[in-house]
Amino acid sequence: MRTSLFITLCALFQYSTAVGRKYSLKAEEDRVPHLPGFGALDDFGMFAGYISVSEKRQRKLFYILVESEEDPVNAPLMLWLNGGPGCSSVGGGFLTEMGPWYPNREGLMINNPHSWNKFANVLYVEAPAFVGFSYSREKQDRDVGDKGTAEDNLSFLIGFFDRFPELQGNSFWLSGESYAGHFVPQLAREVIIHNACVKKHDGFQLSVEEEVLLRSLDCYSRPKLHEGRSYDQLSKSSGSNNHGDEEPDSSGTSHPPGAPLINLVGLTIGNAWTDARLDNTGTVDHWWTHSMISDHTFDGIRSYCDLTKSNPLDPHPDHKHPESDTELCDYFCNLADDEIGPVDIYDMIADDCREPRARGEVMTLGRRLAKAGAWAGLGVKIAAKKGTQAWVDKVLTTRRVETQAKMSAQSNISDARGDALSILANARSKEYNMKSAINEQSHKSRTSFHRALRAQGAHVDEVIGARYRSGESGERDGVAAAIVEDQEPASPGPPYDPCVEDYGEVYLNRADVQVALHANQSDDAVPWRWVFCNHDNPLRYQEEDLQLSMLPIYDEILSLKQGLRILLYSGDADASVPALGTRYWLAELGLRQTGPVDWRTWTSQTKQVGGYVSTYKELQFATVRAAGHMVPYSQPERASFLISHFVFDKELPK
Repeated sequence: MRTSLFITLCALFQYSTAVGRKYSLKAEEDRVPHLPGFGALDDFGMFAGYISVSEKRQRKLFYILVESEEDPVNAPLMLWLNGGPGCSSVGGGFLTEMGPWYPNREGLMINNPHSWNKFANVLYVEAPAFVGFSYSREKQDRDVGDKGTAEDNLSFLIGFFDRFPELQGNSFWLSGESYAGHFVPQLAREVIIHNACVKKHDGFQLSVEEEVLLRSLDCYSRPKLHEGRSYDQLSKSSGSNNHGDEEPDSSGTSHPPGAPLINLVGLTIGNAWTDARLDNTGTVDHWWTHSMISDHTFDGIRSYCDLTKSNPLDPHPDHKHPESDTELCDYFCNLADDEIGPVDIYDMIADDCREPRARGEVMTLGRRLAKAGAWAGLGVKIAAKKGTQAWVDKVLTTRRVETQAKMSAQSNISDARGDALSILANARSKEYNMKSAINEQSHKSRTSFHRALRAQGAHVDEVIGARYRSGESGERDGVAAAIVEDQEPASPGPPYDPCVEDYGEVYLNRADVQVALHANQSDDAVPWRWVFCNHDNPLRYQEEDLQLSMLPIYDEILSLKQGLRILLYSGDADASVPALGTRYWLAELGLRQTGPVDWRTWTSQTKQVGGYVSTYKELQFATVRAAGHMVPYSQPERASFLISHFVFDKELPK
């Protein structure tokens, strides 16, 4: 046993020296050298595993770290959080948005030429517990809200930097989309407080704002500390933070050497669910201004709905004779749904997925709401508590929603598994032949390469973004490694596929994939099937938190004068949390414009207009043209260009 372990560790060490930087022994145990459907990871390092956020309650969060292709030692580190609440950052961000690959219907991983790891180390975490592969052995932990999620996310970060101390000095960014409009600013506040507590403990000078902040807080009573350790223990156990000895930061204070400071420099959030009243108002106004609903329906919703409490995206019960404002609101919201029709509310200009699902036609309430990042759990509970089966069936038909909740007929589950197994069997039988064809044709023309793929039964449009596996030919995906240098990409990447989430769900439930990712194994096994979004079973998110406004959190963050750089961006084809709602709540923040021209176009690598941008002294707001709710997937080139320019503080070209 010891000999086998020694050989394995030696192999990991040799691999780590060949690909990327070398990390701690504990971190190297999480290294992923091979990914099913793709092969050996030769171009960058990847890690996956669990980090405990509560030993007592056996609560662990699952993560994936993808190293930057270019200079991972100095590249920024970006944490990505999907929304929901209850949706997976691994299935969302990593697998179907800005990760290195997209899954296809054959079970293969297709190269994403606009992956964010072209310019950054990207960290994905499934939070809170009971999302994806993350879990707790305490059933009571199913009931969680924004506060508990922020505390666990901070505890995760402390544990992550304990495992990867080499990354502690890299510039650190919090990023996400949708309900991450709650997650990101609240985590930013927790990080700011944590850093102030560390500096206070080690006797370093605090800013005036930090001193005021800590007057009402007891650092030693805070539950955010990783594994319940005190600041004394954290300071002694942490590795070097790579700041050097007492290097002054931008505020004139010094970083205590060896303390677990988190080098937070900025936030980026897409289509951020922030303020219920303003975001809901923006949604209804967006529907009307884009001719998705009638004047009559628009007037009815605005007249009878309390948009601080009633979300127009929610399922609403029918009433034979609506009389009260609440009943009339239900009536007009249902009318809006009928008028909008079978349009993807998250990307109104994209086609919806019409293929038979690999996981079966499991049509139940919640997923449609989940992607919007708000009110999902409430919608499911309304259906379960107030609706008769006939009413639920009607809602399912009229609202055309699709989710993984367990209200659907169980007979579909076995059919789904059968279809999935069939697809996986075909994928596994083709995988070797596919790689052989690629290797054999790597020195030949693309035409011959495509012909060879067709001979193997592959779809050229699905594999055109795949890398040539031969290291001798020098053939690459043609995309500039340094995105920020405005080089023209040679490959547009795989075409948009509205069914990509279905492929991702099948992929992450494969046993060989879970083994490769060190997920759902032995002590970390979970009794549920991996799904994109967990709502109500097993996760139960606090409904009242969905209605909380994050504007006071932004006010507090800005008042602390930490010098954080903030980018808020919106896909202009998102009809669930649209740009209009974001503009409404930005106006209420009372921001200061940097100049007389506060609205202009920005242009991406393709020399086409990528969207519009408005710059304030406190933050920047940008739209992404023709992008839906999941901006990095619907417009990957524009998203990568926008984010990389902001992270490296480069002005967006006009």
